[in-house]
Amino acid sequence: MFIPYFQCPTKAIPYRIQHEPVGRGAGLTDSHLQAIRDVSYIRCNPRPSRPPTSPPLSPVMSAALAYTDAMTIDIKVPDDIFAALKAHLSDKEIMEVTATIASYNLVSRVLVALDVGDMAGVEVPDVGVAASSQSPNT
Repeated sequence: MFIPYFQCPTKAIPYRIQHEPVGRGAGLTDSHLQAIRDVSYIRCNPRPSRPPTSPPLSPVMSAALAYTDAMTIDIKVPDDIFAALKAHLSDKEIMEVTATIASYNLVSRVLVALDVGDMAGVEVPDVGVAASSQSPNT
């Protein structure tokens, strides 16, 4: 779930096409993927909650996405967001999630800064189009 997210606020948008099949394999729907892509609210101050999805994200997915938002945009994670994630994950799992988020933030920034694969000008298809053009093993 975390991986399709990073390409949005870090502007590595074309690279997310490669990760959407993985998210689908983990049970994410078009609505979930669209919600993950929606970062329009991020620059608001104060930042509102993410728009709801249909079907809704599970409580652990919502907590993980809020944690990812905070790490990616604010870097310092507010106590309430950390507590919400801790209600669902062990200390080891939180460490793994944190390392994954940090690593993908780094990778996304490198991909954008160096325009790896000359993809900066590539149009990103809508969620359903991206899914139908990629096989789950791609």
